[in-house]
Amino acid sequence: MNHTAQTTRALRIPTSGHFLGLVMGMLLLLLASTGVARKPADVFQRKIIISTKAFPSSFKSDKAFIRYMKRANKKRLVYPKSNQMTVRFMAFFSKPIQATEFTALLYDLTDKGRLVATVPVSPNQRVTRILASAFDFEVSEFPEEHQYRLMIAIGNRALAQTRFTIKESATNRAKRRQRARARKKGSTVDFTRKRKR
Repeated sequence: MNHTAQTTRALRIPTSGHFLGLVMGMLLLLLASTGVARKPADVFQRKIIISTKAFPSSFKSDKAFIRYMKRANKKRLVYPKSNQMTVRFMAFFSKPIQATEFTALLYDLTDKGRLVATVPVSPNQRVTRILASAFDFEVSEFPEEHQYRLMIAIGNRALAQTRFTIKESATNRAKRRQRARARKKGSTVDFTRKRKR
């Protein structure tokens, strides 16, 4: 983009009602036109949208795309009864990136930010601002009540990221409490019984 040199001048802003009304009208038109022209990659740039549901293969418009992604985005995930789930993600970059492979990095923030997974991701096209893929999660590898950070990068350069938490499911909570009661019952000593001599 070419930038031309500009001379800084002290300007006096008119305070007449007619002028202010004109300025406000122009600003509203500008904001309205900007809203219509928004692209999903501009709205979500440097962010990752995650969902446990598959993303649609296409959208009727950019507006529909943006609306759907806002609703689909999850910050809290819960394992089903199988304790396994597929997490889909869509990453948005601030500018087109030319690459044949990206790296998805998953950090366990609850465990001192430890890197727990590194997965190569191949794009559908060589130059893109949007990258979509999915991961399979199991509770044995990715525990509940932990917060995670997902990052998409090329080398050491982070392109997009998000944070989410895997919450304890109702089923696993009930099992955990049942095990705790069993341990407590097994460790209880009955002092009311008289020892045999």
